[in-house]
Amino acid sequence: MTKIVVDPKSVKAYGAAAQADFDKIRTELVQLVNDVTQVDYHGTNAHRFKTECGQMAAEFSAKLLKDAGAIADAVRTATSNIATSLGGAPIQIKVDGRAIPLPAVAKSDVEIADTSALTQLIPVVRRRFTAIDAALNSHLRSLSGTNWQGDAKTGAVKAVGSFTKKVVATGNEAETSITKFISDQVQAAQAADKSLQS
Repeated sequence: MTKIVVDPKSVKAYGAAAQADFDKIRTELVQLVNDVTQVDYHGTNAHRFKTECGQMAAEFSAKLLKDAGAIADAVRTATSNIATSLGGAPIQIKVDGRAIPLPAVAKSDVEIADTSALTQLIPVVRRRFTAIDAALNSHLRSLSGTNWQGDAKTGAVKAVGSFTKKVVATGNEAETSITKFISDQVQAAQAADKSLQS
């Protein structure tokens, strides 16, 4: 026989914390896209760089938001089971799955390659991904820490844990790709500057 324990206040508090975590994730994704498209770097190459880097960030954001929606669905299903069996209220977590808007990248005839701005962009991007990972893990801890026992919770924690691991891994890959893209652009700009001086 399975022991079922549900503390409605604990589950409700989790719902509020989860909503805050998912809102934080979207905020960081929006900032990530803005960071890479608004860096102090201008000209033909910069336009292409910002456009492509922005698209990379936007594509990752779309994947993450889709997975975040799946996480929310897993929790919604589990808490709905509670509502059905014990009369508790299901948790409603709203994940804003709309595409992250990609800011228009202005074209410039003047070539301005500030490699320091590009170099400084790398730790900014890393901070965004670190914050996203922290919010995902915070959500999983909140769910695990609820005063709720039973098969529904076990299933929810397992599903959310699996999704969280997947999203963090995807984020690590995206971070590596974006930071490499930035580093390559820095090296290209520095190489071009040296060739002009020789």
